Amino acid sequence: MKIIKTGLVAVFLSTTGIAFGQTTPGTIDKGPLKVGPISPHDATERGTLLGLSATASSPNFTNQTKKQYEEANTVLFYNPNNPGSGLTLVASRKEDFTGITPSPARSEQDFTHYRWTYMGQDNNAATDGTAFNAGLDATDGWLKEYTAANDNKLSVTGLTQGYHYFKVQGYIVPTGTTLNETCIQYSETFVVFVLPQLTVDAKRADAGTGPLQYCEINAASQTSVVLKADVNYTNYAGTPALGNFELKYNWYAVKAGTDGTFPTEPTLENIGSLTPVTTNLVTSNSNSLTPSIAEVGKYKFFVEVEYTVKDRTYDGAETAAARKRTYALYRGWVGGTNQATASEIFVTPAPGKPHITIEGVTD
Repeated sequence: MKIIKTGLVAVFLSTTGIAFGQTTPGTIDKGPLKVGPISPHDATERGTLLGLSATASSPNFTNQTKKQYEEANTVLFYNPNNPGSGLTLVASRKEDFTGITPSPARSEQDFTHYRWTYMGQDNNAATDGTAFNAGLDATDGWLKEYTAANDNKLSVTGLTQGYHYFKVQGYIVPTGTTLNETCIQYSETFVVFVLPQLTVDAKRADAGTGPLQYCEINAASQTSVVLKADVNYTNYAGTPALGNFELKYNWYAVKAGTDGTFPTEPTLENIGSLTPVTTNLVTSNSNSLTPSIAEVGKYKFFVEVEYTVKDRTYDGAETAAARKRTYALYRGWVGGTNQATASEIFVTPAPGKPHITIEGVTD
């Protein structure tokens, strides 16, 4: 998962204009972004911003300004090598009167207590969240008195794939009173989404069984070899059901040596000198590839798939030998499960014309 600075999350909660301040669902407005911590998981605008759309031409796919604020704070990767993602939610220190009618005729005060509740993956009701924080039981939630610097924070770990809703209520308990005597508490709900794992099935697009080959002089226009990658969310068991995320596909070719054997299979961590093969598409990445390699030889192809909604190169460009977040890359070999079992694709030579001479002439 991406490491998130708690200070940034604190800003996210405390500057929404709705924290602890209204009884009906609202939205967060940070520049052009009008979807926020309490929008429901099936809200149209939220789904669009997360890439849940079948329209590849949607402006939300290219307008990163609309997505970057929410992605930085609420969209996480799931790491199967260290299962579960996590972060720290930070509630604002002072109460917020925005949306309260009538608004109290006094200055905002500091909260003295906080109650955190896990609202499950659909925000329908309080749910047992002890798997993510030992205090998040379904009955009482996690009540914390603000007596130390971090008592307004909730650390959650081990988040599973899909949506997670966390609600916080603030209490102001004057000296000499008890918690039970306080007035109604307004609440803020924060939504986290953990990207599900993918499985990739790379294969020939025509479903044929014959040799995969084309002639070197036809490389730029050949249609005999067309590859495609089908992606499934087979490991996802969360709620709600998923639509289709926008995904990025990078295709690679591995060429056999002059002796006909292939080099060692490139790892996710180090792909050596390999570079993505052109997709024959100028403006977008595609789940299909029509190879245009003109160099005669024997090849095997694989594709790497990643989410467009969340950049795995979180701190800048990565090198082929120092790749980041490899658990966020999903690879499929064309026709097989690895390089050894992948299909062989041949770029065949175009023989030149033979010359005719004569010998052994008898008149």
